Amino acid sequence: MPLGDHLEELRSRVIMCLVAPLILVVPSLYFGKAILEWLLSPIRDAMIRAGLPGRIQLLSPTEPMISYFKIALLAAVLGAAPVILWQLWKFIEPGLYDREKRVAYLLLPGSTLLLVLGVVFNYYVVFPMTLRVLVAFAQTMQPAAAVAPPAGETIPPEIVEGIPQVPHYAYDPPELRPFQIYFNTTLHQLRMRGEDGKFYGADLQTDTGFAQQYEIKAYLNMMLGMTLAFAIAFQLPLVLLLLGWVGIVDIKSLRYYRRHALLGCAIAAAVLTPPDVTSQVALLIPLYLLYELSIILLRFVPAVKPVESQ
Repeated sequence: MPLGDHLEELRSRVIMCLVAPLILVVPSLYFGKAILEWLLSPIRDAMIRAGLPGRIQLLSPTEPMISYFKIALLAAVLGAAPVILWQLWKFIEPGLYDREKRVAYLLLPGSTLLLVLGVVFNYYVVFPMTLRVLVAFAQTMQPAAAVAPPAGETIPPEIVEGIPQVPHYAYDPPELRPFQIYFNTTLHQLRMRGEDGKFYGADLQTDTGFAQQYEIKAYLNMMLGMTLAFAIAFQLPLVLLLLGWVGIVDIKSLRYYRRHALLGCAIAAAVLTPPDVTSQVALLIPLYLLYELSIILLRFVPAVKPVESQ
């Protein structure tokens, strides 16, 4: 094709890559609240398990709106990813030889599958485990001592008996009258229902001298960072497979350097995860298993099969 035709096709492909996310922005904004709540559920669950109110902190008036639009736009881009990848493939496909196309047909589905596995494994296994460990660690801090009465002073029993006991439930009783106070043992809040039907609550937690209230921006950055790290780390088998096809590594060398690979996986796990042993081990194990998977792939999918010419 002449250069002008290539540029015209590139322009049309780029337009399609931009239009697809724009189309998905509207439904993403509609479901943005549900998506944000789904992303916040791991930290809420970790805090409630530790006996803390599952409340997320906002430090500026614009932060909730910025987080909402950020998640909605990210969801639109991820939803349009298949269209973007397809347009990219259709642009470069005419310039590839048949043997190169066979390599792409093998690697693209495998890369997508490993990416999805990495994201799912992080969200449902490693990330909740990491949050529980970090939240529980803060709970181990020394509780604040109770204020004792002055020496020689006693509290009259009628005062003690006159202190009302707050009723406690693991749920919000539907038959409550307005302004009736109770303690919700699930949410760890002192709550009441107003005349407008809405619930009002005050957070209660074990006093350790630290208020565990996490900023939504910092939390989302941590979550997205770990998700990206796992998505990249799970590409290890395909990277080693490509290196094997071009002759940089082989099965014999991969087997010989197993101990070195284990050390490298441990270092990568320490760098890519927060500083707690649980999450580091949770990434180390699948990383090393993926290394062993690459040896199996090189045995059953050697270089000659995907790159040989017809």
